[in-house]
Amino acid sequence: SSSKNKKFHLFRQNKSTILKVFEKYRHNGYGRALESFMIKECLSRGLIAYTQVESDNKASIALQESIGLIRGSKLVYLLFGQL
Repeated sequence: SSSKNKKFHLFRQNKSTILKVFEKYRHNGYGRALESFMIKECLSRGLIAYTQVESDNKASIALQESIGLIRGSKLVYLLFGQL
């Protein structure tokens, strides 16, 4: 498919899959459909499905909650790069 027609981007990083819906295609249900599919796929393989969302990303938090995910009780710190 042509890159002009891309509505989202999925890429693997370590054991994670990162989903990004391009801005002009947001609010059309693509993120919900893709994330729901990925969660079902993980669960069907016996894996734990989870998401990581930046604490100030209100749109993504709303999406997670609307899908039925609940916020964990522990704050997690991540290190990107080297010390």
